[in-house]
Amino acid sequence: MFLSPALRRQPAAPAVRTACPPRVSANDVALAAAVLLIDVLLAALLPAGPDSHRPGALGWALLVVSAAVLAWRRRAPLLCLIGMVAVVAPYHAMENPHGAPLLSSGPP
Repeated sequence: MFLSPALRRQPAAPAVRTACPPRVSANDVALAAAVLLIDVLLAALLPAGPDSHRPGALGWALLVVSAAVLAWRRRAPLLCLIGMVAVVAPYHAMENPHGAPLLSSGPP
């Protein structure tokens, strides 16, 4: 039986989309936790100089967020970079120890 070309074509399969985006890997969370530990140790142990002092509550919160942002470095690298700059810039502007967030804001 003769079918027109339009009838012979099979309908395209619908695109499969996942309901939620892929999760952050456990390795990235472990890396962020290790960086946080080192950042906290550096902030606590580095001597306070004439241009820096111990972090206050906001300084500690910014330090924690600067390490936590690293968990998304593979999933959304540009957003991770923007978040890192948005967190580390005020940390330094508040004259907290400048060497503390070195690992979290350094190259991957």
